[in-house]
Amino acid sequence: MGGQSITAGSVAVVIQILLSARPAHLYPKPSNEGPESKLPFQAVFVMSPEEDAGVFFERRKRMQQNLNFLDGQVPVRYMGFKSSQHDELLDELGIMNKTAAKRRRPAWGRIANIAGARQIWRNCAQGSADTCLVLEDDVDFGPREVKLLNRFLEHPTSILDCPQGSHNISEVEWECLSLGTSELSSQSLATVEGPSSTGEFNWVVRPSHEEPSPCLFRLSRKHLGSHAYLIKKGAADRLLQIPTNLPTDVFLGNCSQHDLLRAFVLQPSVVKQSRGNPSTTEVEA
Repeated sequence: MGGQSITAGSVAVVIQILLSARPAHLYPKPSNEGPESKLPFQAVFVMSPEEDAGVFFERRKRMQQNLNFLDGQVPVRYMGFKSSQHDELLDELGIMNKTAAKRRRPAWGRIANIAGARQIWRNCAQGSADTCLVLEDDVDFGPREVKLLNRFLEHPTSILDCPQGSHNISEVEWECLSLGTSELSSQSLATVEGPSSTGEFNWVVRPSHEEPSPCLFRLSRKHLGSHAYLIKKGAADRLLQIPTNLPTDVFLGNCSQHDLLRAFVLQPSVVKQSRGNPSTTEVEA
């Protein structure tokens, strides 16, 4: 045969030239960077009371394993109250007349929820992080959730028209961003009224193959769940100035509805609690 023969080396050179000239937006180069390469938060706080054994001990151990992928890039702190710590809870809420408060027999599990949140907000407000990630110790949170969150925050114009009642993320300056809420089934409503909520939550979870939508809904009282959210440092400080003994999700929803907090929620949820688990602080110690 006439002409020059094609060698493996010459083929490799041609392929290399073609790859170097490819449009980046059509043929993105493969990346070995994990989800930890870019984090949309600078500190993580996990609501998890300290315990030497029992349910809180097991949950904290599980969360520590789940968050290993962060590999020390941001500080991770664990804090919170057990429902049996009555004096500590009332101190955190600034209630001076403890005898009268105890006489009213409050739902201590729910008091522990908001007291633990306020403890976290104080540490966030006093820290150096601009954005804090707040998690309860029974959530599913790992590399996949960070990737979804990054794509959501980095591509706010991928959908221009949002449904009625929602907002495009590029149009709002959020201070608090809920990463997951739930809807209760009718069979669970009665259970929630009791001292320990163990009802099943109907989590609306985004399929793994879908891109996160850049559309946000304003947070309100109807959005149940405070198990995973981002909060800005200044907003955490402002919330501490508002006295409350409401559950955290109700309190945040109220603040949002009364324009005391620019809070929004992602729907469907990016982060969910482990199915069937009661809220962290609803477990009576």
